[in-house]
Amino acid sequence: MKKIIALALLFLSLFVNGQEQQLKKIDSIVNSKLSSDEPGLFVGIVKDGKIIYEKYKGLASLQHQVKIGEKTRSNIASTAKQFTALMVLNLALQEKLSLEDDIRKYLPELYPSVKDEIKIRHLINHTSGIRDFYDLMSVQQDPWWRREGLDNDDAIELLKKQQDLGFKPGSKYMYSNSGYTLLTKIIAVVTQQSFHEYSKSFFENLGMNTTTFLKNYMHVIPNQALPYSDWGDGVWQQYPMITNLYGDGFLFTSLKDQLIFEQAIQNA
Repeated sequence: MKKIIALALLFLSLFVNGQEQQLKKIDSIVNSKLSSDEPGLFVGIVKDGKIIYEKYKGLASLQHQVKIGEKTRSNIASTAKQFTALMVLNLALQEKLSLEDDIRKYLPELYPSVKDEIKIRHLINHTSGIRDFYDLMSVQQDPWWRREGLDNDDAIELLKKQQDLGFKPGSKYMYSNSGYTLLTKIIAVVTQQSFHEYSKSFFENLGMNTTTFLKNYMHVIPNQALPYSDWGDGVWQQYPMITNLYGDGFLFTSLKDQLIFEQAIQNA
């Protein structure tokens, strides 16, 4: 029995030591990527449902030299799409909608001349054939990032003017932010709540209390990390966002909340 216990302790020691060495390697990589006076970096690792690594380095604000930390929120851009999709899947599980529903059951003013079904699942999977409204705005030579106050309703108004699709729904894959903008409207119709009200309670139920979609770019978001780019010349410049878009991106969250979500996935 003593030999078995000794062997078990030896294997445990080797495992712990091996994991510590791996984490030290990860730490050295993170530390090599930026200095403490550059825009912040958040890194977290969840293994077998447990948080084994959590690192914060850099600044949330270069202007005011504010360090990032556990409370810092940043815009996770298109990674936000998974949460919009999750809300729709949850509504499907509650039988409040079906992924096989034609989107015009909820948004009847869209694509009246298109006879093929445009299903909710096509929006989620980027197979709807609906063109990306960002691309449409670029074609108009008036890109989205120049349009102060641009919101989801503006994007949907542009989609209402489209008479056809890029291809038959379900026949091809084409990444389209438009699908996720439309999903926010479908969620609002089905729940009879604004998307922001519904998403707020949705995140709270997940225990993600520092996660929120953008509502107005002028609103103060507590502990917000500002976005920067060096545009390849090594000089940091702030990257201002002057739009009010949401659902396809523009989700402000903390690493803590993302680790809570990752733990929930692994423990499901």
